[in-house]
Amino acid sequence: MPDGTGKRLSEYLMDNSLERQTRRSPGKGKSKWDAHGGNNGNADPDVQQLLAVGRGKRRRWLGDLVLRKMAGSLTADAMEALFQPVPFGEVRVSWLEQISSPENAALWDMFRSIDPDKQSKVLLRWEAHIKGERGADEAGPGAAQQAWQRWAAVSRKARTSLKRVSPELVAVMELSFLHFLEEARLCTPCSPEPEDETQLELPLEEGFQRLIAHGLAAFHGLTSISRSSEAGRAVMVCKPKSGAATAVPQITCTDILFALEDMPSGGLTAALLGEFAATHDRSCSEASFVIV
Repeated sequence: MPDGTGKRLSEYLMDNSLERQTRRSPGKGKSKWDAHGGNNGNADPDVQQLLAVGRGKRRRWLGDLVLRKMAGSLTADAMEALFQPVPFGEVRVSWLEQISSPENAALWDMFRSIDPDKQSKVLLRWEAHIKGERGADEAGPGAAQQAWQRWAAVSRKARTSLKRVSPELVAVMELSFLHFLEEARLCTPCSPEPEDETQLELPLEEGFQRLIAHGLAAFHGLTSISRSSEAGRAVMVCKPKSGAATAVPQITCTDILFALEDMPSGGLTAALLGEFAATHDRSCSEASFVIV
């Protein structure tokens, strides 16, 4: 040969053909795995087992392996707890067993020396005390919440007009409604009166005054309507709603207007209204509406 190997041409071609056959891919499966020389299943039993099982078991085994590596090594107490579950492990001592132990004998004697009669009396007094405090706490906020709901029943236009007027002038007009409510409360249990006798007529010429009166009527739960009288003057007529209870409220519309004057920022709530009514007693100005 010209390259100096000393081989014949037929021998050279045979060697090249054998070398090309060894470079080709031998196929899939175990022969391909062995031909690349990456790893041999016979030499690694773990890989051999992974190849023998299915894909689902293989993924489950790898997932468990990752979780074990993330959890870290177990301590001696943790390993002991794995082999001692709740029924067979350490039993938790109950409170009764702790009290019954000899070192807590003094506490057990005090518990056994309780007199049932004294205990019942103490519990009854404590319940009465709690009810009294609860009633005192609920009296103020309940009236304030009721007054706040009455104020919400007034139309927006009437509320705006009431805020523009001086509270003292509104108090003078509200006294008529308080008189009417007190008379209706006293007369209703005795005998039912005709519908014309259980109504309030207010001669109001100006429309602004009638708007304020309509707002006060809505606050006190009355139905109101404006009409012309026989003399040609405008009159506002108020009547109690059918089936509604007529009661004088503890917190009047005037109290709400005074509270709004003290807090002009608009942050008035039912709780603040109850605190204001408790600290600002205006019973002296409202005592004149009581029927003697």
